[in-house]
Amino acid sequence: PNSDVSIRLLADYAKTDEQCCEAVIVRETELAPFFAANGLANDGVDQSGMTALNNLSINGGPYLNGSKQWGISGELKWDFGGAKLTYIGSYRDFDSSSTTVGGFTSNATYTVGNGAPTSRPGILPSGDHIKTMTHELRLQGTAFDDKLDWLIGGFYGDENIRADQTMTLNADFQRTGSAFNFGPFTASGPPTGFGPNPLFSFTAFGNGGIPVNANGNYAENRFLQDAKSWSIFTHNVFNITDQLSLTLGARYVKENKEASFNQLGSTTGAGNSACQASVNGVLTGAVPAPARAGLIGLNCFPFATSVNLTAPAAVGGGLASAKLPLPRVWSDTFKDDEITYTAQVGYKPNEDLLFYAGYSHGFKSG
Repeated sequence: PNSDVSIRLLADYAKTDEQCCEAVIVRETELAPFFAANGLANDGVDQSGMTALNNLSINGGPYLNGSKQWGISGELKWDFGGAKLTYIGSYRDFDSSSTTVGGFTSNATYTVGNGAPTSRPGILPSGDHIKTMTHELRLQGTAFDDKLDWLIGGFYGDENIRADQTMTLNADFQRTGSAFNFGPFTASGPPTGFGPNPLFSFTAFGNGGIPVNANGNYAENRFLQDAKSWSIFTHNVFNITDQLSLTLGARYVKENKEASFNQLGSTTGAGNSACQASVNGVLTGAVPAPARAGLIGLNCFPFATSVNLTAPAAVGGGLASAKLPLPRVWSDTFKDDEITYTAQVGYKPNEDLLFYAGYSHGFKSG
């Protein structure tokens, strides 16, 4: 507007639509023979090795990522003569989505997000939504015949994050997991001839001889975080002589973060019944210790498991997540603050040589 005031405004917009990022499989698993024992034609990998690598040949379904973001920012500079005022403000909005099918193989194991033929009808998209706002105000000038360059300022930032993670389990999930986790145990074939192995009742062919079927099981998981940060700061350069200077700066930072996890929806039924049976077997000791982690991982895949699973009465009941690494609803508040500072001394004996030393203390909020 005039020689003392300048204003700068910026705006941007970006959109991406990616078909990315499938994986090329360079080494086949030794467990491939066990997929037939679990009722699958193969492990879903017919492209592997150096040929697949050279041709970039993949096995899975679509892997789609999209995002939209836009932002605005403004800078105001105002020269008052004895001091200069600078204000910088910004706002940014970011949205992303992801749809993944198959877990890098052609078997129908799971689907992340919505929009795929194997997604649960009506399931929420999977993606992130971030809104960020910042404000910074600085006042700077000189004093004592330009022997002191001083600056004081303040900053405020507010960031809101919503991350939705949604997953649908598909027809081959249980059998694929069984082949990877319990292939050797089920090699004699389902369901007759297996013998008394206690693991059998928890595998894809268990549940009293009825195949466990997690097809269609889903969960809609939501993670939230609201982070607010503010600080005041100063930065000062003392020109003691034409050759010697001292720099002193300090900043007080305060961070407040509120975060939570909640499950908007999930299924019960056969798949979660298998998870509940696994939980019961593990907590009561019916499952051998070496197999417990694999069993929970198979039947209680965390991204598609209900938060309402219970522990058996024999071990006190209540939510199973209190005793096992299973999804649980939570919310919490975190606060952090710190004074950061810097001190530097510089000596310039001539125009071509500078000696300096400094000490700084910083911090990163938890």
